[in-house]
Amino acid sequence: MKILVAVLCCAYKEYSLESCIKAIRDAGFKEILLNYEGMLNKPFDADHFQMWSCSGAGFVDRKFDQDQNARLPRIVNARNMCLDFAQTGEYDWILFVDSDVMIPKDTKEKLFTSECTYKLRSGMVPGRGVHSHATYMFFPDRLKGVWRRAACFTCGFMAIHRDVFWRLRFRWGKGLRSNEIGSEDPLFGEDARLILNEKWWGRIDLLATHLGDLREGETSQF
Repeated sequence: MKILVAVLCCAYKEYSLESCIKAIRDAGFKEILLNYEGMLNKPFDADHFQMWSCSGAGFVDRKFDQDQNARLPRIVNARNMCLDFAQTGEYDWILFVDSDVMIPKDTKEKLFTSECTYKLRSGMVPGRGVHSHATYMFFPDRLKGVWRRAACFTCGFMAIHRDVFWRLRFRWGKGLRSNEIGSEDPLFGEDARLILNEKWWGRIDLLATHLGDLREGETSQF
């Protein structure tokens, strides 16, 4: 089983990148793709590097961290860059880990257990800021042992099998059944469900650490 761990790091999140990568190494993962916005201030322990391709038409300057009109097109583009890399590298799985997330040491054995057949899987990430009262798990509807099915979790701690990432891309905007504007997390879950009939499952005993205590201010994050 060939796994690529893709770490996304926006310009506001380099403060936690070193801890994020160390946790991935401690969990036993061998290949890390670091996808980053702008220039890094120091070297980091990754095997492959990509700089966000976010210039030209369709991209506007970001004035603060949660400026969604600037933020979401960049994030979607960055995640799709990682999918392109996973496809050309013939990986079986891509595991997305955001740079402000520290995954547990037992992530590999729990998330990639051979007994599990789900092709879209996540660990649990506690929220912060406006979501500090909850974890990233939206509209759960079924529980099977340690696995909970939901409309979406977070792409910040998410494993996608090649049968899905070869067929589905990230996007933001309107849903297939809604006129509301959504981010890449709920739309990927909806597209996988409605187009590929693939459900998103999260392992409830696999809890990551969401780095930073940013409940207020312009970098207050979900």
